[in-house]
Amino acid sequence: MRSRNHHRAIVISAMFTAFLLAGAVGGLVITNRLSATAADAATTDAVVAQPQAAVSAPAVDNSTEQADAAALAQANAALQQAATDLADKDAVIAAYDARLREAYAALQQAYGQIEQLQAAQSRFGSNREEEHERGERMILSNNQGEIQND
Repeated sequence: MRSRNHHRAIVISAMFTAFLLAGAVGGLVITNRLSATAADAATTDAVVAQPQAAVSAPAVDNSTEQADAAALAQANAALQQAATDLADKDAVIAAYDARLREAYAALQQAYGQIEQLQAAQSRFGSNREEEHERGERMILSNNQGEIQND
């Protein structure tokens, strides 16, 4: 009875820990994606807005070509930065995924150890119960013998 309560407490604790870990990882992923969405939108707006401004301006002299080249260079830099940010985000997600898998493997290993300990405990408990019952029978048989002798 007592080991059953301990087992329930361990299982509930493990489930609660897994739930908290999943919530934390999910929160971090959502936060990263939301901040990435805002950063991507700003980068996209900058990339899209600058070439349109350069195209809409009439090309009259050499300064317009220089502005176009500067806008193109800035757009390329923003595009490269966005690609780098995306690669960094993929690396972060992969790291969180690896940590989650490690935690799951550790949890499975802990469950295996718990089951082994419970199996050993139940074998030990059944042996003690048998010894206790034998002792009770012996006491009862001795008491009955004494009663019959009187």
